Amino acid sequence: MMNDLFSICIPTYNRAVILRNGLDHLIPLASRWDIPILISDNASTDDTENVVAQAKARYPFVLWHRNAENIGMDGNFEVVLRLAHTQYAWLLGDDDRIHQSALENILRRLTATSCDLLLLNGGSSNAKRGRVTGNYAQIYHDPQAFLSDLGWHATWISSLVISTRLIASLNFKKYLGSYFSHFGSLFEALAKMPEVKIQWYEKSCYYPSPSAKFSWAPLALEIFADKWTKVVLSLPDSYSPITKQVCMLSHSRNTNLFSATGLLNLRAQGAINRANIKEYRDSLAFVTDTDQRLAMLIASLPVWVLKSLRYFYIALRNLKDRASLTGV
Repeated sequence: MMNDLFSICIPTYNRAVILRNGLDHLIPLASRWDIPILISDNASTDDTENVVAQAKARYPFVLWHRNAENIGMDGNFEVVLRLAHTQYAWLLGDDDRIHQSALENILRRLTATSCDLLLLNGGSSNAKRGRVTGNYAQIYHDPQAFLSDLGWHATWISSLVISTRLIASLNFKKYLGSYFSHFGSLFEALAKMPEVKIQWYEKSCYYPSPSAKFSWAPLALEIFADKWTKVVLSLPDSYSPITKQVCMLSHSRNTNLFSATGLLNLRAQGAINRANIKEYRDSLAFVTDTDQRLAMLIASLPVWVLKSLRYFYIALRNLKDRASLTGV
């Protein structure tokens, strides 16, 4: 029998190879508990349909939906979550991988105590520690405290295990085209609920696959400065301006995206320049502590120099990682 407690929901578009690798990793883990894997294909034009057909032949609880047309990333989040008929749905990125113990731990948490949302730590191949560090409450009943403490982390779709009761109340349409429909609709719904129960799970449950490519880098300023601030500021007034400011700034502080080092990395990839720093300077003021004069200076540096230094740094880091694994 298919597990009726928990589904894994994967939105995808034109990433057949990535999806195949992800399903090869996921199916042996999910099959231990007969967990359904729901895939919403956003009208892919590559080999995605054949990849899913092969997966369905191996595991009967792979379910596939194909949109008639590409409805955008935000719209596809809604479609795949609404496919779930279990009590909870995990919105999992197609290029994220899960730790061996993750499903057992998630099922144990959901069985032990019901909740509206289970927020998972992740982003690290070390299952004991994810990208969120520090001590936070295990249970939240106040959406404002949750937004202040961990709202920044809820931008990563793979952190979210949502009750289907809560999914039914999410207003995705308001946030279409924002890149953060999952975040905006979630925190809007939580603010309107008379009672809320949110669980936080501190161990790392997922991490990016080694071949993951962060295609958003050229749009970093548009997405994580401009659109991010607009979504947070548009949340209901029950979230105070101070709480919204803390949330907006926490994303960059915790990911280092717009720190001096982060800006150097983005410049090395050709993702920032003087023109777009100037264009998004108002939004940048909400999301980074970095002085804008320094940001403008970094955006003026020669890309080829920074790219060479970046490659050299990555090579040294990989060499160090291999040495630590071999004990040399």
